[in-house]
Amino acid sequence: MRAWVPALEVGCALGATHVLCVGNDPDAQRQAERFAQMCDCAAALGLKVTLEFITFCSLSSLQQAHDLVQ
Repeated sequence: MRAWVPALEVGCALGATHVLCVGNDPDAQRQAERFAQMCDCAAALGLKVTLEFITFCSLSSLQQAHDLVQ
């Protein structure tokens, strides 16, 4: 998603090395596709993406997070 690029670029300019991502899309396939896009955008700028699961979000468990990154 190109909408992320300006925010990622600002992060780089400020010295960020990582991006924190939270999954909150009830459509698991779309969530996986968007996460992959985020990773690609971040990698192009030298950033690493970390994935956080939160109990009140769609991605709410360690198992779901593991499944997403596989």
